Amino acid sequence: MEADSATAGPARAGAMADVMAFFRIAWRGRWVILASGLLGAVAMGVYAFTAEPWYRAQVTLLPVENKSSQGLLGQLGPLSGLAGLAGISLGAGSRAEPIAVLRSRDFVRDFIERRQLMTTLFSDEWDATQRKWNVPANKAPDIRDAVKFFDEDIRHIGEDRKLGLVILTVDWKNPKVAADWANQIAVDINAMLRARAIEDA
Repeated sequence: MEADSATAGPARAGAMADVMAFFRIAWRGRWVILASGLLGAVAMGVYAFTAEPWYRAQVTLLPVENKSSQGLLGQLGPLSGLAGLAGISLGAGSRAEPIAVLRSRDFVRDFIERRQLMTTLFSDEWDATQRKWNVPANKAPDIRDAVKFFDEDIRHIGEDRKLGLVILTVDWKNPKVAADWANQIAVDINAMLRARAIEDA
């Protein structure tokens, strides 16, 4: 017991010395720390006042189940369970297809091209008066840049697995435009899936 108490005393003293040394260093650099904090606060304030706000529009989509496949399942009765075990897909209430289409770059490309959104998406680089890009030709954005920007920063797809919902979110600088795009995407995906169903039928 005496050996333990003998080693505990110097350990505590060393820890106290380290703490005191830290506070002495911090006190010497107090003006640097204070200046850094003030500079960060000013920078955040300037950004908050000068940054262009973005707005969010959200549309909730409910995939419709295929009634014909439901009827087939009903006719099979207890055999429908066996069909599922065999890997035969008889139900079409899955969210997989609409989500896959919404996330596809072909869908985004078609949406951008049909609505001629290039100059809207890259308005900072577009001269509306002269109707040309105000950057060198080799640096002017193209449809690939637009698809990447739209896919990564503007349109987001989420799921509510419990309720079976697909959540479409659009972020943009103008709230009306964000809402319009979200609604138009919902209309487009609905029309596309309906056309596919008719074609399959």
